[in-house]
Amino acid sequence: MTGKQFKLILLAFLIGSALYARADIKRESRHFITTEAGIGYSALLNNSDIGRSAGLAGGKLQVGYEWNYRKLIVHTGLEFAMLSNTSVANPFTLETPYTQGLPSGLSMTQHFDFQSYKATQLMGQVNIPIQAGMVFSDRYYFLAGARIGLPVMHSASTTAQVNTYLTDPYLIGNIHTVPVHDAYTSTEKASFPWASNIVNAQVSAEFGVVLNSFFDKSSKTTGKGKGKGRNSNARRSTTSNKGKQAQTTPQILYRVGVFADYGVTSCFKQSAAPGTLVSVAEPRQMTFNDYFAVANKPVNSLLVGVKFAVLFQLNQPKPEKPLPSYFDIYIADASTGNPVPASLAIYEHAKKKTTTKSVRNGHLKYRAKDGDYTFTATNEQYLPASQDASIAGEDVTETIRLALTPKPQPVVIDTPVVDIPIVVGTKVVLHNLFFATNKTTILPESKEALDDLSAFMASHPQVEIRITGHTDNVGSDQANQTLSEGRANAVRDELIRRGVAPDRIEADGKGETEPIADNATEEGRAKNRRVEFTIISTGDEDIEQLRE
Repeated sequence: MTGKQFKLILLAFLIGSALYARADIKRESRHFITTEAGIGYSALLNNSDIGRSAGLAGGKLQVGYEWNYRKLIVHTGLEFAMLSNTSVANPFTLETPYTQGLPSGLSMTQHFDFQSYKATQLMGQVNIPIQAGMVFSDRYYFLAGARIGLPVMHSASTTAQVNTYLTDPYLIGNIHTVPVHDAYTSTEKASFPWASNIVNAQVSAEFGVVLNSFFDKSSKTTGKGKGKGRNSNARRSTTSNKGKQAQTTPQILYRVGVFADYGVTSCFKQSAAPGTLVSVAEPRQMTFNDYFAVANKPVNSLLVGVKFAVLFQLNQPKPEKPLPSYFDIYIADASTGNPVPASLAIYEHAKKKTTTKSVRNGHLKYRAKDGDYTFTATNEQYLPASQDASIAGEDVTETIRLALTPKPQPVVIDTPVVDIPIVVGTKVVLHNLFFATNKTTILPESKEALDDLSAFMASHPQVEIRITGHTDNVGSDQANQTLSEGRANAVRDELIRRGVAPDRIEADGKGETEPIADNATEEGRAKNRRVEFTIISTGDEDIEQLRE
């Protein structure tokens, strides 16, 4: 094989494999529209050293698409997540020059002592999840991947308890109460937008169960079942498909699981420089930005909780083809149990149709539809054997065993008559029986052979026989057939004349169709010109089997 031929074969193999894989994926794929809702604990984590953060409740809603291929899951969609957080700052003090009411050129220092500073933050974010995972045992599932997020709404409500006082380097002590400024301790609230939106990335994972596996038994294979009839071996039994037993896929799936989404990049930027945190237009109208938004630290989102999902299947699953049922047929020698090659006639009662199979090694696996059958095995060296059987259901195997009994070998009778087995099927070649050439006339020399056969019939009054004539191949087929039938009937007539009941004797001819020697020689042709009889009944046996 040349290198070019090898490359062509390899290319053909790869193309064939790709086409087969594509067809298999198309056949096995399932497509779902998903709706999901989740609730749990959320936080906007800020690793600042100016305070601490504590999470609040959060949740999310999602509409998505999911692709399943056997055990593989790929999931994406559009999601809206709402996260909330509370941040509490450590006590701090800010200062600003104070000149109100003072002579020109003079100033004092105003101090803002923040004893309690708390910011409650709320963020709404749109996410695009990209996840992949597996289904285990048709019951459990796992998904992992990433989410790309974009904040679309945010707010912060800031509450602070502020003590204000003035200091002057020329005064001893602080000025806490001034008639003009009678209250420097107050609680102020204000809401400010956070910093600019920023696209952020999150890692995510979830694990849960498919609820159908608990309350919908049709969503998975239920195990093994029993077929009908003897020797049956059914391998599975599942819910209805095309009126038969076959695995089906539910059109709606229900899942519940736990999830965790963590932002690996910051979800917003810092908003302002620290120096602009506090501005004072009037003592009682203090305003301040979100202190934590300017901590110059990344803010990472966190959302963990439980979720419930409903999956609606888009594509109609192709029903599985019903598994075929079979007859497992064994044909063997009744004495030894060894396999016997045979011709097997299979009669289907519903269609009244016979199918013939050649069974070379004594075994045949026959695919069958529901119904009643009759199996008949034949071999030239054996007596025929039949058995009736029925089959019903999907994926059922019925075992049929046909035991063939060997045909008795011919026994040569010479005068005087010797003992022969009184067994149905025993075939005896009559010697010393002579006919005129090409005629049915029995010659006188045959008297002793006819007397012996007549005596045998008298000694066994329950025995019934069939006399069969044979010829060599000299002459036409029709002439030889007529000659063989005539000679058999001549022997029958002689036995009847000797007192044997006519209903105990049948006669037929085989012409030249069953030679026992080579017709090419005179000796062989002489052996083929013969008359024989077969025991067809002993009084206890049914002769119909041999008459067929």
